[in-house]
Amino acid sequence: MAWLNSIQPATRGAVLLVCGISVFGFSDNLTLLVSDQVGVGQFHFSRSLFAMLMVAFLGRAFGVTVIPKYWKPVLARTVFMVTAILLYFAVMPMMPIAEAGAGLFTSPIFVLLFSALFFKERIGWRRIIAVIMGTCGVLLVFKPGNEGFSIYHMLPVMAGACYAMGSIITFRHLRDESPLAILMSFIVSIGVCGAVVTTAFTILPVPSELLDQAPFLFKGWQIVDDLFWLWIRRHEPPIMLFCQHDQYEQSSARQVVPIRADWMPELLGLVRFSPQDRHEGPFVAADGRLEIRSTIDSPDGPLIRSVILHPLTGLVEEQHLFTSAGKRLASVRASRHRMDPGSGAALPRLIDVSWPGSGVEFTLEVTSLITNVPAADPGQLWQMPTYDGYQPVDLADPTVIVAPAVAPIGQ
Repeated sequence: MAWLNSIQPATRGAVLLVCGISVFGFSDNLTLLVSDQVGVGQFHFSRSLFAMLMVAFLGRAFGVTVIPKYWKPVLARTVFMVTAILLYFAVMPMMPIAEAGAGLFTSPIFVLLFSALFFKERIGWRRIIAVIMGTCGVLLVFKPGNEGFSIYHMLPVMAGACYAMGSIITFRHLRDESPLAILMSFIVSIGVCGAVVTTAFTILPVPSELLDQAPFLFKGWQIVDDLFWLWIRRHEPPIMLFCQHDQYEQSSARQVVPIRADWMPELLGLVRFSPQDRHEGPFVAADGRLEIRSTIDSPDGPLIRSVILHPLTGLVEEQHLFTSAGKRLASVRASRHRMDPGSGAALPRLIDVSWPGSGVEFTLEVTSLITNVPAADPGQLWQMPTYDGYQPVDLADPTVIVAPAVAPIGQ
């Protein structure tokens, strides 16, 4: 790091700033990978546990204190910075990263405005033009009045304002404070806030309508890497296949059935349109049915999903999954819908599924549906049961080989 100390302070600051912002962008994309599994409170609490250990190790290794000398400005800065990060990360899965980032990076605009309003600093005409241009840029990204614009777009802008106040406090009052002490105060505070938020939403869950609008924002504590399981009766001997969701990605079964395990309920037409995906439509097809196209993220890159709906009932009749290049990966056709008295949902009784790339095709005929009776202990719903005569088989076990069926010679 000697070369960094040898350059001018202004240039050194610019280099460090660019490196820090680059880490921000990497972190933003990683957030989307966990937003389907946990809430914003659990995310910040878990992340802070690891970050505190890392900062404590760095402080001990370099002989730098992690205890602040100037408690009042550190606490004031921490309040603004924690609020900014909570708002920013909470809204990120609900809109494209570019839009959330545009809201957060209004902070330089607010720095100029707050410096003039609260600290009576003079702002020259160049800075005034910069504020106007920055505001116009944010409006171009957000497009107020457009269908995709919502009240949630104001949250990253509020985050930018809070971030600006934290930056001003840092510049004016914390130049002589230990950077690791400032960082440790922030990490501990956001971890405590995350614990409080996730505990509150676990004990007092929000209405389902609100949870559907912003699941990452209002989700309580989640058990990550849950198991899924299914019984196969027509096997000798009968078996129960099970696997953890994250481990299924590396199992041999995924090579045959290349989908995520949590997509299986969508075979029944229980399609979820995630706010973090990009949706287009509905479009009217040639046969009069409606089509909704979605761009979704997956471990293998972006995928295109086409959902075909009945124009009158809105029931899902077909689903097709394509690569970004247009290659069809999977198709599902559902028919014979009937109302299920237990759940109140209209579910199909005949489902045709195909994965052309894997050579897998099958038809699922549902003769009856049984709705689970609410258990005395809700946790029992997520515990894999055991049945006599069914051999458990872990799909993540490397010794378990799952391969497509091979037709006999001559057929």
